[in-house]
Amino acid sequence: MPPAENAQQLSRRASGFSATDLGTLGGARSTAAAINVIGQVVGESQTASGAVHAFLWQPGRGMLDLGTLGGDNSQATAINDKGQIVGSANTASGDSHAALWQ
Repeated sequence: MPPAENAQQLSRRASGFSATDLGTLGGARSTAAAINVIGQVVGESQTASGAVHAFLWQPGRGMLDLGTLGGDNSQATAINDKGQIVGSANTASGDSHAALWQ
């Protein structure tokens, strides 16, 4: 398929969708990583201090900072339909460990 036709086909598929700004935890950027069946979204967001923290965003409630394991940074990478979240977080010594938030 020629590039112009491919772009038109992609544009037609995307119609009917809208984007929602999930916000940040006070910093300049955020990135969504996963969503579950009830619309909960997880990812990472820069905080006002410049650290990056895992977040949970819920419709009608907004973004919640999931914190760390004592260090500066964390990331949420997946959420299941029970609301259990997995990712990684830094400890106070700077090591990165797998994390489960529930």
